[in-house]
Amino acid sequence: MTIEQYMDELKIEKKDHNIIFEYPIPDELKRFLKKYEDTELPFGEIFDYGTIKKMSQRPPFNNEWFVFGKDKYFSYWVCKVDATKEEKVYTTWDHEMDECVGEAVCSDLLEFLTSCELDYDDFEDTVTTYTAILYNKASLSTLALINNILGLQISPKELLEKSKRCPNILGTVSHKTMKKAEDETYRFIKQYVKFNKRDW
Repeated sequence: MTIEQYMDELKIEKKDHNIIFEYPIPDELKRFLKKYEDTELPFGEIFDYGTIKKMSQRPPFNNEWFVFGKDKYFSYWVCKVDATKEEKVYTTWDHEMDECVGEAVCSDLLEFLTSCELDYDDFEDTVTTYTAILYNKASLSTLALINNILGLQISPKELLEKSKRCPNILGTVSHKTMKKAEDETYRFIKQYVKFNKRDW
């Protein structure tokens, strides 16, 4: 998979930015930013180039690390400046965990972003739950299938009652379970069920 195919899967629109790069960073990151600068991702954001320059000048980055984005919990995505081709260049920095940026952990941008996405999903699954709400009437067999896929453990009698009226709360699911509805196989679920993030 290429980085463009990955972004297409995330349904991120390509743009055409004219950026003059002052920093010696990998060509793949330059190409990426020319298409995806100032972009929201499901698990974070890519900064606009003005923000990138300002952030990269501040401690602890000090123009030695190129700060091009962050996740939704403010862990920054950084690239080592002026690295050799043999070096790993990408890593994250969390101001609550470390005073300085540590060693780079990835040499490939696609590998780095997919790793950040997995870390975000893993963390979300431990702290976030969603209320599954039936908003379109479904047949009893369809509702039984949704019940099974989402692991709601609703009894047949309850399913029958819930199938008769909408909207209707089906139950609570984890972040990982909610993500199943994004999969091509289970996308039909979204025709019937909405997931509302629960605030604690």
